[in-house]
Amino acid sequence: MDAIAGGFELHGKNNGMAILSTAAGGEHANHPRYTDQIVDFMNDWAKDAKKSGVYSPEAAKAKLDSVVKQITPQLQKIKGTGKKVNEMKLTLK
Repeated sequence: MDAIAGGFELHGKNNGMAILSTAAGGEHANHPRYTDQIVDFMNDWAKDAKKSGVYSPEAAKAKLDSVVKQITPQLQKIKGTGKKVNEMKLTLK
């Protein structure tokens, strides 16, 4: 992904959040629908950015950083509710 080439840290502290730790009875599970929403959004953004001539790895990183900031409060809303990340309908701009 170009955002990584632009400096986005996929496994960095800003791109992850514990919803409920496994020690507290939670479990880590895959979340393909959640991931697909982000990938689809970024692909659409990249297509538009390329058409308008503003696409670069640095721009992709900046956009993905923005997406992470948008997702964080959405994840915090479901923390402790029992709702699964994979069931979320993300709102992204």
